[in-house]
Amino acid sequence: MNDWYVFLIVSVLASCIPVGLYFWGRSHVSKTQIAMFCRQMSIMLDAGIPLLRVFEILSQRISHPKFRKIIAEILESVENGNTVAAAMANHSGIFDELMVGIVKVGETGGVLDESMRRLSIYLEKSIRLRRKVISAAV
Repeated sequence: MNDWYVFLIVSVLASCIPVGLYFWGRSHVSKTQIAMFCRQMSIMLDAGIPLLRVFEILSQRISHPKFRKIIAEILESVENGNTVAAAMANHSGIFDELMVGIVKVGETGGVLDESMRRLSIYLEKSIRLRRKVISAAV
């Protein structure tokens, strides 16, 4: 019976990971890293730092090489006239439809800083819940 529960939990956890991330193994960008990105972006935008400068700073400070490259690509896309949401949508393996939609609403309403703050809170709660599920399984 224990084996059945372990298999069930592994199946549930595997289904929570986007397919693109699951096969990347160690090089994937974690939810924690995405939550930190959202939090930092929110803080900088709230402080009045211009959007392009925020992406420049983040593309230099993010330690994960793959994520740093993605942020640099988003910066380039925004510099070329695309919205942040459209630039993020090009990286659907990292930013899901919900995140892109919330960013789009934030951009349209002029409250991108608040949207990023709420995204970070959502992701942090999601991470905590996942940890609780894993702990309960053990």
